[in-house]
Amino acid sequence: MIAANPDNIYRGVIPTAGDPATTKRIPHVLGSVAAPYPGRYLFADKARFPIMTYAQLQFAKAEALFVKNKPSEAYAAYIKGIDGHMDFVNLYGLILGTGTSPAITAPQIAAYKASSEVAQTSADLRISDIMSQKYIAQWGWAGIEQWCDLRKYHYDTAVFKNLFFYAPDRINANNNGKLAYRVRPRYNSEYVWNIEEMIKWGAVFNDYHTNEMWFSKP
Repeated sequence: MIAANPDNIYRGVIPTAGDPATTKRIPHVLGSVAAPYPGRYLFADKARFPIMTYAQLQFAKAEALFVKNKPSEAYAAYIKGIDGHMDFVNLYGLILGTGTSPAITAPQIAAYKASSEVAQTSADLRISDIMSQKYIAQWGWAGIEQWCDLRKYHYDTAVFKNLFFYAPDRINANNNGKLAYRVRPRYNSEYVWNIEEMIKWGAVFNDYHTNEMWFSKP
């Protein structure tokens, strides 16, 4: 997703399954660029790694306003989020690229915003528009917030459009057909040092990690 392969194709793998091709191909994960701009995007040496971004906050605001049935205000924040993330990408593009031109040009941004990928009016805006754009904006750096969003909407692919999360037939048998909502403590931790408390909370069961968090419940 960050660097094209030598054949100029951006190629990844299917989570938990790898590359489905008969001849296995190694994804070109990070790659490199010529000095003095080594690395890729957020993953360059000495890159200014974000904790929170303007775009992320705008999408959170858009989601809250949409839930409160304020479509006009939600749409304004949604568009600001898209613009903000373009600025964010261009910031890192300037740092790691030629240093003279943005990674995404103004005509490219305008064309994208006019495309079917973006809601064109507040009347067209759906929660899936907001959350899908937030997913894009957070890719590669905001994994914890990303997972909170996914769990909050129960991994619904109708909310996160055109995204691949999991294959039901590849869920671990211990999940009993359910998806993960929390991280299991590793064995050499509470299981060893505080097993009584683990038993109290049911954390010794094989499907403990599928118990929902408070923020994903009604």
